[in-house]
Amino acid sequence: MQITEYYKAATVEDAYQRLNLDSSNAILGGALWLKQTSKPIQTAIDLSALKLNVIKQESAYFEIGSMVTLSQLYDADSLHQMTDNLLKESLASIMGVAFRNMATVGGSVIGRFAFSDLITPLLVLQAELVFYHQGQMRLTAFLDQKKPPKDILISVRIPTIKGRAFFKKVSNTVLDFSILNLAIFKHESVLIGVGARPGIGTLAQAMMDYLNHADKIDETVINEAVEIGLQTIQLSHNQRAQKAYRKQVLKTYLKRGLIEVMNCEH
Repeated sequence: MQITEYYKAATVEDAYQRLNLDSSNAILGGALWLKQTSKPIQTAIDLSALKLNVIKQESAYFEIGSMVTLSQLYDADSLHQMTDNLLKESLASIMGVAFRNMATVGGSVIGRFAFSDLITPLLVLQAELVFYHQGQMRLTAFLDQKKPPKDILISVRIPTIKGRAFFKKVSNTVLDFSILNLAIFKHESVLIGVGARPGIGTLAQAMMDYLNHADKIDETVINEAVEIGLQTIQLSHNQRAQKAYRKQVLKTYLKRGLIEVMNCEH
C-alpha cells in the first residue's frame, strides 16, 4: 500500500470533502484489506476522531458506528440476545482475535467482499446503512449499486426484531475464507442469505417467498423450498471449491438450518 498523504479528519463533512477532492483518496477503516491493494492512495483519511466507534441501543434499532471493530461487535451481548447469536456466530468465524481487534464494521461492509461472513447475516437481519451524503438505505440496495458513489458510512442499523437464527460457514480450515456461508433468521417471516457463492451475499428471494406463503411448514415443504433454492441461487466455482460441491453443501445446510429455526421434527 502506497500512501502519499495522511489526513486526520476533524468532522464528517471535513472527511467527505477531502475524500472527494481526488479519485485516489480513500478512507482508512482497519486498513487490513486496504493494505493488500497495489493501487496508490493519494490521501488516506483517518476517521478515528469522529466518535464513530460506538454501539447504541435505540427503541427501534441498534446503531453500530462504522468504526466499531469486529471485536466490539462480538461483545455486544444485548444485540446477540435479540438475534439468537447470529452475528456472534458469524464473527467468531472471521480470522482470529488479533484481526477482529483491528477490522471495522464499516470497512467490512464498504469493501463488499464476496467472501464476507458479516454481510450475509446483516442481510437477513434487514440491516440499513446510514451514509453522510446518500442518507439511509437498505444494505440490499447498497449491494445492488454497480459503482457506489464516494461517501462516508456513518453507521449500520439493525432493527430490534427478536427471532431464531442459524449460521453456517463452510471452509477448508477454521480461519480460512468461506467456501460458502449461510444465514437464516426467523421472526414473523423467514429470511435466508447465502454468501461466498463465490459471489457476494444475496437473499434467496424465491425460496423466501415460497416459505413465507406456505400454509404450514413441515419437512415436505422445507424439501420443496430447498429445491427452489438450488434452482434459483446462483453458484459458481473458484480456486476454493467447484460449483457442484457448493451446491451439495448448500443443500445440506439449507435443510438443516430451516428445520432448526422452524422447530420442525425430522
